Amino acid sequence: MKVNAERSTPRQLWQSVDVLMGRGLLPESPAMDACHLHRFFDDKIAAVRAATADAAPPTFTRAQTDCSMSAFTQ
Repeated sequence: MKVNAERSTPRQLWQSVDVLMGRGLLPESPAMDACHLHRFFDDKIAAVRAATADAAPPTFTRAQTDCSMSAFTQ
């Protein structure tokens, strides 16, 4: 693994972390601020609501009461 390979060179390790996180790839855009982001999500929600306004209500099926989860593995 890269972390183990670069353990003895912390500078290189941090550079790899920076690349992984995408730091320094694109300059911050002054055109995007909190108000623009808020407006984007408001518009997105309004569009979804408009597109689904005439949709039938959702239907759900009840789960069986005797179901259980005794183990969980990845």
